[in-house]
Amino acid sequence: MNGKKNLAVKLLFYFGGLIVMTFGVILSVKSDMGVTPISSIPYTMTVVFDMDLGVATMLFSALMVLMQIVILQKRYRLIHLLQLSIGGLVGEVRCMRKAVEMMSAENRWMM
Repeated sequence: MNGKKNLAVKLLFYFGGLIVMTFGVILSVKSDMGVTPISSIPYTMTVVFDMDLGVATMLFSALMVLMQIVILQKRYRLIHLLQLSIGGLVGEVRCMRKAVEMMSAENRWMM
């Protein structure tokens, strides 16, 4: 029982950290402070292809997993496909940037 409780606490902190991290990236992008190196390719995809940052992050994560499969071939284990769910979660949270934009000061005057 204690092991399951410990795992639940670890997962809670892990997903909470992911959410905080993605909101940090969103705020960094919206304030024109720049992006981290790992977020630079999805950000460039948003500028070039006019797509949402969350969608670009999910596509980039899927591309990284496909590259791992090609590189590792037989050494790649199916359990590693769980990376796609984390990439999807990060992408979905980044899609919430529209909610952050709606709360910004300049948009409040337009309501």
